[in-house]
Amino acid sequence: MPNTLRTKRSIRIAAACLTAAAALSLTACNNDAGGVRSSGEAKKSSTEQSAGQNTQGKDGKAGASEGKGKEGAGTSTKTTGEVQACTAETLAVEAEAVKSPINHMVLVATNNSDSACNLYHYPTVGEEGAQAALPPVEESKPQAVATLEPGQSAYAGVLLSSADGSGGEGRETKNFTVGLMDTEGTPTDESPMIVEAPGGSTHVDDNARVTYWLSDMKDAISY
Repeated sequence: MPNTLRTKRSIRIAAACLTAAAALSLTACNNDAGGVRSSGEAKKSSTEQSAGQNTQGKDGKAGASEGKGKEGAGTSTKTTGEVQACTAETLAVEAEAVKSPINHMVLVATNNSDSACNLYHYPTVGEEGAQAALPPVEESKPQAVATLEPGQSAYAGVLLSSADGSGGEGRETKNFTVGLMDTEGTPTDESPMIVEAPGGSTHVDDNARVTYWLSDMKDAISY
């Protein structure tokens, strides 16, 4: 009898141990399953973070590209902004008669080059053989330099003689010399251009003078 009781007790203890072992095993499995989910969330979080970095990287590259574009544009603008002075080689200068006002002509300077150029101050206009150039009309001085894009023209009006005869008897002139100035208002070292007078000859007296280079012909002949 005692042996039978011990046997039954042993069986109950063994069963209890098996039950406890099974419970522990199930707990361990649940913990492992939770770890997998956590790892999965970590991977998902890592993927989302990586995608965010990629997007930021793309934006960063786009920004860098835009930055280079702006710098490039800035460099290009700066390059094109450094406009060179017009020269006798890049200009075609002609003298044209005007109907009104009387005793006037206009010098038309056209940029024949492939890039913009600046005309500074006023042309140095002289009669062939004359030692001095015509004085400028100071009140015609513009606020900005005349910049000529390819094909564009600037104008300088020339008062040839006084209507009231106060400039003396005057003389007939067939050609004029036209020179250019630098930024400081000093005549350049270039040889002056020879420009034929309108109609082959025109009357000039001692009151003759010339305007600054202007962008509008009407303004140039209004002095």
